[in-house]
Amino acid sequence: MIRSVLPVGGGRLFMASPRRGLLRANEKSRPRCCALDIYCPDTVPIGRSVDVSPPMTTTRSSLLQRSIDAMAVPGVLIDHRLIADGDEFALLPEELGALASSVVKVRRASGAARIVARELLPRLGQTQQALPKTTSGMPVWPDGIVGSLAHESKIAVAAIAKRRDYLSLGIDIEPAEALDPSLLDLVATAKERQRISDEPCGGRLLFSIKEAVYKAVYPLDGIFLDHQDVEVCLAAQTAVVRNGRIVSFRYCIATHIVVIAFISALPVVA
Repeated sequence: MIRSVLPVGGGRLFMASPRRGLLRANEKSRPRCCALDIYCPDTVPIGRSVDVSPPMTTTRSSLLQRSIDAMAVPGVLIDHRLIADGDEFALLPEELGALASSVVKVRRASGAARIVARELLPRLGQTQQALPKTTSGMPVWPDGIVGSLAHESKIAVAAIAKRRDYLSLGIDIEPAEALDPSLLDLVATAKERQRISDEPCGGRLLFSIKEAVYKAVYPLDGIFLDHQDVEVCLAAQTAVVRNGRIVSFRYCIATHIVVIAFISALPVVA
């Protein structure tokens, strides 16, 4: 189990289940970095309606979406939504059970993420449909589809792909802000700290990568991870998990950091 050892703001640094993934950073306001520049490595009442259409016009950040599009992974669809009042009403009856006791803010963010995912599904030949949670907190995807959802306080994201192409996906989003220095030793290994010493958003980036990697690994291996169980190499854009599994990732930084981790279903050709 991942240990819940350090309260941070209104949340926790280590999560006790995969429901929110590996870890969650302090969302308290901090000076922003990378807010104007885009960097993408070259590589590649509740339940009253069952209408799956968004409760209001979808809002997006053109800057963030350009950044997301630039880090495109073949066969993976990624989009985002600015979380808005009323998004909680997008939750369908099948999705409400796991969120019945959640506060409105959580239901709203979960609804926003599902709006994004439902709008992506037809692009892979699927109908818009409910995406309930498993007992572990992971979304249940249609047959033949893999995907991942994430949100921070203002933006929700979703990624989907065909299962024939990818065994699993993990997505995460974080504000493009410096990580509290007191948390860096918990998030990063000694090698990682050396590699990001000159990067103002480096700690937060590592944080987000490990969150995305955890989401990609858990459905396959069913293991809980600590921060030190994932070693990230930014240059290679891979992460090695303690069980030896290697996970590829891509990331971009604009107003927010977005990371997509993926495990291919196809043989890797050297």
